[in-house]
Amino acid sequence: LSLLTIPWFKPDALEIPWIGLKLQPFGMLVAIGVLFGARIAEKRAAKVGLRPEVISDLIFHVLVIAFLFGHMFDMVLYHPGTVLERPWELLFFWTSLSSYGGFFGALLGGLVWRWRRGFPLLPGLDAMAFALPFGWFFGRLGCFVVHDHPGAKTDFFLGVANYQYPGLEVATRHDLGLYEVIWSAVV
Repeated sequence: LSLLTIPWFKPDALEIPWIGLKLQPFGMLVAIGVLFGARIAEKRAAKVGLRPEVISDLIFHVLVIAFLFGHMFDMVLYHPGTVLERPWELLFFWTSLSSYGGFFGALLGGLVWRWRRGFPLLPGLDAMAFALPFGWFFGRLGCFVVHDHPGAKTDFFLGVANYQYPGLEVATRHDLGLYEVIWSAVV
């Protein structure tokens, strides 16, 4: 059975010792996804006649607020005890994320941009929606390499053998991050 499944792996952080920096695999892949998705959105926006500085400004508003809300949503819904004990951790947006919170934040970011700039929102959102699967592919690849979305036990050939997740029995499991990588590639 183990020959028919994906073997367990968990890459270590890439350490840059001369500056004391550790780059986590998840963070690197999310950053690649953001940059790649933004570039695709800019190219799409140019095709439909939007000026580059307009779409770049919209992307900036959406991303900043999406990351802040993504983190706050994660902390409030999944770690409420931490928020009550150390509320300042709501500001540490680099420590955890929630996709749902990110989507709510992105919508709010777009509305803030619309209010501040007075430009129509839909053409820019159309370009960003076109780019979303490209960026999402790398973000979910990050989820897959750190295995933070465990599914049920399985003997399916795309199951990850010896899946290790706190509070769950070590077993061959579906990895929902992998399935979203595949979905993004198809889209």
